[in-house]
Amino acid sequence: AVFNTDLRKEALPAGQTAGRDELQESQALSGEMIDPFMVKGDWIKAGLPEQPYGIKNDKAGPYPGWINAGSVTAYGYYGQDCTVKEKIIPADIETPAGARQTELSMGTRLFVFEEIGREKLRVILPQGRAALVDKESVVCTDRVPSGRALRKAVLETARKFIGDKYYWGGRSGKGVDCSGLVGLSLRVFGIDVPRNADDQFAVSEKISKGKMLPGDLIFTSLKNEYDKINSELFEKIYKNQEIERLVIDSFNCFFSAAINHSV
Repeated sequence: AVFNTDLRKEALPAGQTAGRDELQESQALSGEMIDPFMVKGDWIKAGLPEQPYGIKNDKAGPYPGWINAGSVTAYGYYGQDCTVKEKIIPADIETPAGARQTELSMGTRLFVFEEIGREKLRVILPQGRAALVDKESVVCTDRVPSGRALRKAVLETARKFIGDKYYWGGRSGKGVDCSGLVGLSLRVFGIDVPRNADDQFAVSEKISKGKMLPGDLIFTSLKNEYDKINSELFEKIYKNQEIERLVIDSFNCFFSAAINHSV
């Protein structure tokens, strides 16, 4: 299992390139499982099973890349009881010396050990340590909505990123790209989808414009290059720009962002 960490195209840390970091592939959340392939110094080449990749080319498998070895632990509790629904939440780790605070990202899945009163949960973190989190900051599996209520909840989750800058390869509460936003917002409610937009398109059910409901996705591409998805209208985000505000578009689809300025 890993702690929150970047998945890199090469065994190099972030900050080695100017502008958009082309080596940034994705991010793994605390507790995610990995399939290790090889070790190179302080780096581990691995696949992320919870982020399917290569589906459009019929080469489906875990998303491959390099992870810093310092973020990996062989001792892991993998939780399915509840999932963090806020962008970033505090967790009070219980130690013999007292409580020590850490942060958990949206989409982090937790194993619940017990309820503490009406407001707290004692959860087990990947390294086996107990921590306290607020009940209101997570969605438990027995309380996931369905139907239109689920669609509404997914949209409300995605809206928490309005005003954030587009982050290439982002898939955490600290930053998302377009497909990362889609995957993270659905993951909160126990729905796992492929990591990249083109693979998400490949597994999506195709429907007509007239049958669209809030929460459906629109994928865009260049003319005559329909297999090369370049954006999604789960929430319209343009590379290197900010999400300014939400607007409902004329197709009665999810929602899109009105972009007024670049960064």
